[in-house]
Amino acid sequence: AYEPDLAATLSNLANLYKFTKSADSESIFKEAIKIYRRLTEANPTAYEQDLAKTLSYLAILYSTTQRLKDGEAMFKEALGIRRRLAEANPAAYEPMVAQTLYNIGILKLQQEQPVEAILPFAEASEIYRRLVQHNPAQRQWYLSSLLWLSKLYSQTNQITSAYTTNQELLPLLKDYYTSDAGSYRNDYAGRLGSQSLCAIFAKQYAEAEQYAREGLQIDSTQHWIASTLAAALLFQGKYVEAEKIYRQYKDELKDGFLNEFKQFAEAGVIPKECEANVEKIKKLLNE
Repeated sequence: AYEPDLAATLSNLANLYKFTKSADSESIFKEAIKIYRRLTEANPTAYEQDLAKTLSYLAILYSTTQRLKDGEAMFKEALGIRRRLAEANPAAYEPMVAQTLYNIGILKLQQEQPVEAILPFAEASEIYRRLVQHNPAQRQWYLSSLLWLSKLYSQTNQITSAYTTNQELLPLLKDYYTSDAGSYRNDYAGRLGSQSLCAIFAKQYAEAEQYAREGLQIDSTQHWIASTLAAALLFQGKYVEAEKIYRQYKDELKDGFLNEFKQFAEAGVIPKECEANVEKIKKLLNE
């Protein structure tokens, strides 16, 4: 009759201690989990969700105390439970599945595993995409999961995936920027710059120019976006405009300019008729 109340009280006490007495918090969470495991064996329908919730609480504690692998293990066990629950009741448990996947993605980032972080963020964003159609309260999580996914695809040079993700992300991010420019300026401008670079690799130079100009208009302090603007102009034959940008940022961005030219050449996106102008710009940068 009373073990469920005991486990719940232990879990609450452990949460109270989480930021002040982490060792005590861990031991109390473990005691609560032990009780919930026993209760779940007898009545999984009633107690599996409580077990998953307490496992997640312990995972968060491990995350904040840099025990990242232990935290990941707790989240993964909670995820397995929540997946099963979601099969029977998706409306109630899919948001929890998505949240747990998101948390696993964050832990992968904390462990400097960007490639491994992509899958949980991708699955989380897929779930949130469905959820926001009926529950606008999930929109912020949808935005956040897409934003991480976009950054990770760019970081790992998965250009096509980054481009597709940005197409989904940018309208959503624009809405948030419109209502709260201060909080979203950096991310919105940065993703516009990212999409500009993706468009260059897709040989959509006019589109790349448009994205870069919009990004710089929103946040002119992100000078790296000027690099994609210059390349977009150069590859459209707008040499004079491009040269002006290369000269303006030569001292600051020279290495970045030259590295991008190398990447563009390897990807075969420099138009034949622009190759001579690219060499002129390289010479200018090395003067």
